Amino acid sequence: MTSANQAQLRTRFTNALYDKSRNAIFAVDDKGLVYRMDSELRLVSKSANTLHGVALHGMCDDDLFIYTRDVAGNVVRWCKNTLNPLNFLLSGYLSDSAQEHLPPVPSPSHAIACTEDLLVVCNARGCLSALSRKEMTYQWAADVSSRAFLEHVSVDPSHADGSLLVIDVTGTLFRFNTVTQAAKPLLELRSGVSHSLRYDSRFDRYWITSDVGGGITLFSEEPARTTHIRFTNDDVEEIVLTSDASTGYVACFDHHIYVFENDLVPRLTGRIGPFKFQVNHLKPMDDQRLLALLESGELYIIDSASGTVAAAAGGTTTYWDFLLDHHSLSAFSESGIVDRYRLVSQFKDFAFVYEDEIHVSGTETRMRMGARLGRDYFSICTDGSALRFDETGLVRWKVRIDGILRDVSVTPAQDRVVLCSETGWLVELAADTGEVLWRFKNKRPIWCVQYVDDGRTVVYGERELRQEEAARTPSRLVFFDILTQVVVGQLPDMGNHKRLRLCDDQRLLVSGNGNNAVQIVDIGSRTVLNKFKEWQINTPENAVLHGDFVYVATYGYQLLTYSIETGELLDGQHVLEGYPGGLQLWRNEAGVPFLLLSVRNALMAFCIASGSPELVATRYLYDRFYRDNHARVRMQKELQATNWELTTALEDLQPA
Repeated sequence: MTSANQAQLRTRFTNALYDKSRNAIFAVDDKGLVYRMDSELRLVSKSANTLHGVALHGMCDDDLFIYTRDVAGNVVRWCKNTLNPLNFLLSGYLSDSAQEHLPPVPSPSHAIACTEDLLVVCNARGCLSALSRKEMTYQWAADVSSRAFLEHVSVDPSHADGSLLVIDVTGTLFRFNTVTQAAKPLLELRSGVSHSLRYDSRFDRYWITSDVGGGITLFSEEPARTTHIRFTNDDVEEIVLTSDASTGYVACFDHHIYVFENDLVPRLTGRIGPFKFQVNHLKPMDDQRLLALLESGELYIIDSASGTVAAAAGGTTTYWDFLLDHHSLSAFSESGIVDRYRLVSQFKDFAFVYEDEIHVSGTETRMRMGARLGRDYFSICTDGSALRFDETGLVRWKVRIDGILRDVSVTPAQDRVVLCSETGWLVELAADTGEVLWRFKNKRPIWCVQYVDDGRTVVYGERELRQEEAARTPSRLVFFDILTQVVVGQLPDMGNHKRLRLCDDQRLLVSGNGNNAVQIVDIGSRTVLNKFKEWQINTPENAVLHGDFVYVATYGYQLLTYSIETGELLDGQHVLEGYPGGLQLWRNEAGVPFLLLSVRNALMAFCIASGSPELVATRYLYDRFYRDNHARVRMQKELQATNWELTTALEDLQPA
């Protein structure tokens, strides 16, 4: 039944909730659709498309209706019984004259909630808007946080006046009075965006997720105190507490759900996983069942005692990376195979023509980044495997490194490869045998790596993780000398480094978020030559140089074009089908240049003959090989200390 559900619903679910009175599950997806399923995730009905709807992210409900917020900020009310859309509102207009100077911005904000008589939502200008739930008419708007978009809003169950708890993307927590429209700052989390907040009735406090903190923050008002608990090296997404607040579940991007026994300082007792990809939503059904959602679109019912998957629906695949060889494209699949395409283009036309696939013998790993070693392939995988295999799928060698592997680089001579992992390992292997030549343990996760200086130096980029309670701490772009095993240079700044691309003229193109943004770095002087960050509404995942332009693909479905000389944004399009992975330049025989991208569930081609990208072709992956393997998901009581670090710190709350 589970496999049949997933085959029937091949989509990327983006949020879900459980309606106890109907014993039904409602879910939304990245195409703007709403689904109703029974308590075993069998499809009951599906909504019609709305002409202007896009990917749905925020979601809440009442007895009769589902309310959604899409990435463009549009608000839709749907009938629960029929799934018909009833009201479609462009939230940029749900504002007063005081907010008109703020431009509407696409955002995957989850800030939408129902009060007794209002629907409150983060509008497209980043402010809080209120609508009458009865008539869906505009009531008021308030600029709760003058410096940042809102990420979370919920009714505060600890206050009988119906006040709201609001968190912006910088991690500032506010209490908001819906009668007076007054906002009171409660806490500066100092740890970047917080996606989820839950009230802990057992200890009269709040559990708050912390991306940069790598864990959760516990906050109580009286006495004013915060407790920070770190247990992961990646983002922390959503929290569920049982009805008696005795147990807490925390969804994380490291492919696991962490389980805590609630006490004055909650005790980590286990984790559920590993899932195929990042867990980004977690909702309660009852104290025995959880709804878990992956960033790749899978929706699961989890038995909370055993940690096993009781039912599954949805899901997609993607290519995290691909390689070009003349008119051939080899794509490394999240489902563990290599798909090969022929590229056909005469002028500005384009087609991805599927040819064949390589199934790697004796393995069911999930491929991320890859390379060619002669006529062989090399790939790193999310389970820590690195493997070399030929065009028939025969594995020549395979090694296992600790943690999820993030990136790989090959020397110009193709005699060595270097890998990096989320647990901070930098490892060099002999390309012909897989022998470990050396390894280096960094204090933070390493997310990207690149050989420079003809393979004598490795440059790697860290993920930001807070190491001090008082403030965020910079992450580094590090220059590491292979011969001496010494760090010979570094560029510190705030944010995560995502991709490194070596340019022909000894410049390095660095993609990252926060203050890092997208940079061109001179390798010899180890200095930043240019920085590009205008209008990036989410993380720049990949970038490439072409002529006078820098092209950037972001996690916010954007494709941005900058001038290399001035850094000015020349073109911005909200056009990507999903979260981006690979990005390459390609020319046809007529010399026409194209940008080729792999995104979640698709390949895309853009003609850039005029400078600005023009979408010319999309090849969807609905028919491609899909593997989930959720049978491996279980409750893990014996935790691997190498994959996380549990720390607890107390500090007195400083007045906001």
